Amino acid sequence: MAENKKGFVLYADQKSIIDMLPNEKAGELIKHIFAYVNDENPINDDPLILMAFEPIKLQLKRDLIKWEDTRSKRSKAGTISAEKRKQQNEHMLTHVESVEHNSTNPTVIVKDNVNVKDKVKVKSNIIPDFSDFLAYAIKERPMVDKDKVQAKYDTWVSNGWKDGYDNKILNWKTKLKNTLPHITDKVDISKMTSEELRIHITKGIAY
Repeated sequence: MAENKKGFVLYADQKSIIDMLPNEKAGELIKHIFAYVNDENPINDDPLILMAFEPIKLQLKRDLIKWEDTRSKRSKAGTISAEKRKQQNEHMLTHVESVEHNSTNPTVIVKDNVNVKDKVKVKSNIIPDFSDFLAYAIKERPMVDKDKVQAKYDTWVSNGWKDGYDNKILNWKTKLKNTLPHITDKVDISKMTSEELRIHITKGIAY
């Protein structure tokens, strides 16, 4: 398992593989799976265990590739976000210093300075930290799926802080509030029927 990855997914349709094994062999297979995902490099010469484990191992590898790809995209999005904030801050500082230099009335320099900063902040599509973005989403919709909020944030950042219609996001709170109704809530598996749970797990919704 990759570094910092603390979980893995077993799918409902894999239950049939375990059900076909004697109880002793099924327990041995489960132990083999946990040893594998914890990088213990388990060795087993039992053909029955190896045959049962092979399709599970292939699915684990596919899931790992998907997880690493998602983590890489989020890391790149975070880097882009930080760089854009840095550039925007430098631009605001330069603009304010220019106003101060060209002011002809020293008694109102401080007042003009504050007003210019306020105007620049309103007109700039400043990208918030994800922590602020998520906190606002939870405030407006406590049960919202945090992973989907992260995905929406990453998409907007990767697109230069623009929405899916390529429009600049000038007021991110208003934009997020209008978007939240289209983001599903986090699934509470404790309240799901067995059939609903099977469907969600089959679709790859993580525990």
